Amino acid sequence: MAFDDRPKAAQIARLLVALNRDEAGDRAGRSARDEAFKATLPSALTPWARIRRWLEHVDAGGECVTRQTESALAATSVALFALGAVSGWLALLAAFYYDGSARVNVLAVLGALLGLPLLSLLLSWTGAAASKLSALSGLASLLARPAAGKLGLHLRRWLHAEGRAGLDALLGLDGHDRSGVARVRYWLLVFWSHIFASAFFLAALVTALALIFFSDLAFGWSTTLNLSASSVHEAAAVAARPWLWLLPEAVPTLELVQATRYFRLTTDAVTAQEAALYGQWWPFLLCMFCCYGLVPRVLSGVVAARCLSRALAALMAEHAGIRALAERLVERESSSRPAAFEPSGTPAAYRNPAPAEVEQPAVHHWPPLRAGGPVVNWNGVPVSDGTLSRWLRAERVHHAGAGISVAAEAELAKALQPANGVVTLCCKSWEPPLLELQDFIAAVAACYPKARIQVLPARVENGEPAPPRARDREVWQRAMAAVDVALVGLRQWAADR
Repeated sequence: MAFDDRPKAAQIARLLVALNRDEAGDRAGRSARDEAFKATLPSALTPWARIRRWLEHVDAGGECVTRQTESALAATSVALFALGAVSGWLALLAAFYYDGSARVNVLAVLGALLGLPLLSLLLSWTGAAASKLSALSGLASLLARPAAGKLGLHLRRWLHAEGRAGLDALLGLDGHDRSGVARVRYWLLVFWSHIFASAFFLAALVTALALIFFSDLAFGWSTTLNLSASSVHEAAAVAARPWLWLLPEAVPTLELVQATRYFRLTTDAVTAQEAALYGQWWPFLLCMFCCYGLVPRVLSGVVAARCLSRALAALMAEHAGIRALAERLVERESSSRPAAFEPSGTPAAYRNPAPAEVEQPAVHHWPPLRAGGPVVNWNGVPVSDGTLSRWLRAERVHHAGAGISVAAEAELAKALQPANGVVTLCCKSWEPPLLELQDFIAAVAACYPKARIQVLPARVENGEPAPPRARDREVWQRAMAAVDVALVGLRQWAADR
């Protein structure tokens, strides 16, 4: 179900907290309450407007969760900004430390304060890009780790209880349904990481300016490598191209590079003119900090904020609880479960016709589902093991999900032992398949090369499996096209049995 407007993160957090609290109550009473409330809603309301009114109805005092979550997000961002600023201040003081006995090594400053952070930034975005390719999923999990942003997780203990509850719901740390939350958590941590890094470089720039104006610094360059002054000058000229047109004086000349090379074992006397020359590196250093330190982090923060906004919108569309609530609050023309999907033994007089969307022919013809064998309930499809066993004639029902470790994945794959050579993975059709599912399929295929691995994307209606919607079928068809599995549907199996 699409949402026409994008709620804020704190509003989604309030909704998740309310859903978690509401799911603890009686299901029948909840359904009756929502049916009665739905009758009071104007038909022209958007899904999100309906959910907002539902929140006001069942969680009238929950506005404080929104406020506290907003405060928690802001306080965490401010705290990380402060930590980054202090870190940048201390790092710059250490890098520019000068007591007159030795010069500030330009190469060491650039390597420590710019080279390592810039490499970390490139690796993180490489990991984010690699996560789109299943073959590079292991590399992605290794590179795309927002370490600085994880400091925000440790700051939660000092937050207000309601703000912490809202933040935990957004981060998937509340122990409830995590469908769609992983991307929100990842991009929120990435955003926090860039806040930390932006503050780091901003404080480093301000500290450098203060030291340059209020102290007498002497710069130079020194290395054990056999580098010529002309090579260093050429590298500096290439690095200075972004601001060459605006600040040509911020590019070190060949004479400056030649004159400022030093060796620690030499003790030559320095004249006043030479000492004045040693300070002329500072425009180049400040421009390097700004161009390759501060600006990339600020731009990356803007991109991360936009990705976070998209992840929040995807969460509204993919979260099982939110989708189920939206479905309950929207008027339907008829029941969405056709007669062909009723369990055996259901009288035909009690079977409901299917809506037009389900009855439309699928774009792709999926092969029939073969019953029997072990079934894996992937990522918590809200169907009981008994129901899955009855519908799919399963030997055993196992549970796995996107958070499964590599070791647990291998152990579960070995434990399946398909007697009839069939392994069925039942998945939520409303959630697009992630790379973890493909990794688990590869693990099962490695253990049982001759087994038929079939993936069953299913909706859930009243605790029973139901066929996926047409748009969800297309998403699964595209996503699993490169994977050697059989996408199957309930329609073919129910008709054939």
